[in-house]
Amino acid sequence: MAAIKVITFDLDDTLWDVGPPLIRAEKKQNVWLKVNRPKVISILDKQVLLEFKKDIWDRHPELQYNVSKMRFKVLFELQREAGYSSEVALAGAENAFKIFLKHRCLVDLYTDVLETISALHADFILGALTNGNADIFLTPIAKYFSFAYRAEDVGASKPSPELFEAAKAHTGIIFKELLHIGDDPIGDIAGAKEVGARAIWLNRKERDWIGELGPDEEIRSLYELPSALSKISK
Repeated sequence: MAAIKVITFDLDDTLWDVGPPLIRAEKKQNVWLKVNRPKVISILDKQVLLEFKKDIWDRHPELQYNVSKMRFKVLFELQREAGYSSEVALAGAENAFKIFLKHRCLVDLYTDVLETISALHADFILGALTNGNADIFLTPIAKYFSFAYRAEDVGASKPSPELFEAAKAHTGIIFKELLHIGDDPIGDIAGAKEVGARAIWLNRKERDWIGELGPDEEIRSLYELPSALSKISK
């Protein structure tokens, strides 16, 4: 069995709870819009905005793997619908998205993350693979990560192989030397196993397994990771 050299992590709901930063980021974004683009206020009604987003998603399937461009498109079209010119809407989308992304990355790490990541950094190359648009290099654990790829960088989401292939190409390893850790049985575990990498399911919420390709190990906390690594390495 090849020794593990690289460990990659999913981000949202693996290293932090994605709900609070997303809610906070949307609120900050919308505050800017209400102050600087007041004509959009009526469209910011929760149900109206949901239908507005759905319409854009339906019309732009090519953006399904790029949540950043999709959000930017929604912000732009929102202002155009409210009557602002393309030039004004473009500037507004740039400002609002910048605010969103800043607060999107102000994450509260799970309590087991910092200690574990800092310890792993001494022995492994660490990377991040995410379907979302969080930027690990804007978070408190940035210094421990050597690389990061998002679905929008490679044009495909996990479980498709592109993110795992990007990690392999970046580090020059073979897939048996790669271990991926994540919370999603399909995207993270099946995705990693299908390319021949190893995978640990971080099951924080104690869910029942739903996938076909099982993980090499299952843990409930990153504090259990050293024991799981020991078992995988035997």
